[in-house]
Amino acid sequence: MSIAPTGQFPSFDVGISSRALRHLGQLGQREFRVVGDENVGGVPCVQIGTRERPHVELWLGKSDKSLRRWFNERAVEWPPPPSDEVEADVEYTPTFDGAIAPARFAFAPSVERPLQDTCSERGVASDGSDPLIDDLEDGDHVLRQVDHRVGRWWAYGDEGCAVTGGEPEAPGGANPSTYAVRASARSCSTWGFLLGFALNEVAGSCAYDARAYDGISFWARSGREPETLTFGVGTRQTEPLEYGGDGSCETAAPQKRCWDYFSTALQLTPEWRAYSVEWATLKQMGFGVPATFDLAQLASLNWQIRTSPDEPGGEIWVDQVAFFNGAPPASRFTP
Repeated sequence: MSIAPTGQFPSFDVGISSRALRHLGQLGQREFRVVGDENVGGVPCVQIGTRERPHVELWLGKSDKSLRRWFNERAVEWPPPPSDEVEADVEYTPTFDGAIAPARFAFAPSVERPLQDTCSERGVASDGSDPLIDDLEDGDHVLRQVDHRVGRWWAYGDEGCAVTGGEPEAPGGANPSTYAVRASARSCSTWGFLLGFALNEVAGSCAYDARAYDGISFWARSGREPETLTFGVGTRQTEPLEYGGDGSCETAAPQKRCWDYFSTALQLTPEWRAYSVEWATLKQMGFGVPATFDLAQLASLNWQIRTSPDEPGGEIWVDQVAFFNGAPPASRFTP
């Protein structure tokens, strides 16, 4: 079977000696497209990538069809390196389920094109009509599509993390609630893992204008042990162009990078508790490009736990996420 620009990538087996490559997952079940060609370490390669997120990209040698580089959206270092790529030296013996047509590996020299701001004209504004973002009671991972919001829950971690969850689970909600979303992880190596969602997920994490509201409320708990949680709000100024940002955080020196969300630390307990976060309490951590918190440019909400290989892991449960005006509203779920 040959690689077609709109076809399925042939399945293959890799003898893995690198822990990172296990994140490539079931590539045979993903739809790939031909992106272009590029030299990797002086070797001419064809670059292919998945159409849907989470993105996976592979660089295959044109002559020997060897795997020369890979990129996995769920496995990159966080914050990602400037190139948004992860490379690994591995020992492997790829086998394919059919011949790859040589013609597919004959590309004209690629033309380098700058990334475009895919979200510059795709912002939406809240009208304040429905503050409840998601109570998970429909049992799916898609946000309630009200007040111009479009998004879905995700869970991912750094390249060492073994992450589970990210979907509503029952039983597990706060008090009378039936569903809640959970994520847990172990063996994380750098920044840890998180739960989150975009508020206007149309071409990345595009802008959501939340000036109609004063903050966020939600219910949350840890697993068996208390946890320190970092609740973060991403804006387009803190995210790279590739993910829907405006690119402003990519213009600084390498030590000043993207993903420095506006955040605050909260203490989780094994019991459900209600939390509220006013916009004024959110601050950047300082590792990224300084930005002004712009409520008209909200991109995503995130619940993060930082772990390390020396720690047993962590667990986050979240439920009943909503905006609020004025004082945080009383929950219909009793403590």
